[in-house]
Amino acid sequence: MIVTTPGQVIENKRITGSVDIRAHDVIIRKSEINGFVVNDNTATRYRFTIEDSTVGPTSGCGSYGNGAVGVSDYTARRLRIKGFPDGFRVAGSNILIEDSYVTVCSSNPNDHSDAIQAYGAAGGTNITIRHNTIDQRAVTNGAATAPLFIP
Repeated sequence: MIVTTPGQVIENKRITGSVDIRAHDVIIRKSEINGFVVNDNTATRYRFTIEDSTVGPTSGCGSYGNGAVGVSDYTARRLRIKGFPDGFRVAGSNILIEDSYVTVCSSNPNDHSDAIQAYGAAGGTNITIRHNTIDQRAVTNGAATAPLFIP
């Protein structure tokens, strides 16, 4: 799903793929997304909020380089993230991640599974991460790096 309407509200939906945010102030709530949710597929990183939702494949371990949710200018509240090597991507400013539960996995030993990965966050401001639970027990092939990875 490509979202191009500013202020669009996506609520009570089951999305069988990923969500590509291409408009400011999109809100996703009370939904199930079986892919990832990102805002970095254009030159602009659009503001969005996602809350009270589940993000991740219905089974197995998906793979996407920018994590399940990211990358900048977003608010994530009360999410359940599952089935990705990386949960949240922090790669810029104006990010709030709170009250979420992240279970990371690994489909191959070359992954380095992090619940919150901060590649590209150098110089970032207004980043808040609080009250989250991170579960790395599903990473059994030696690919776990850190619950919070800030290079």
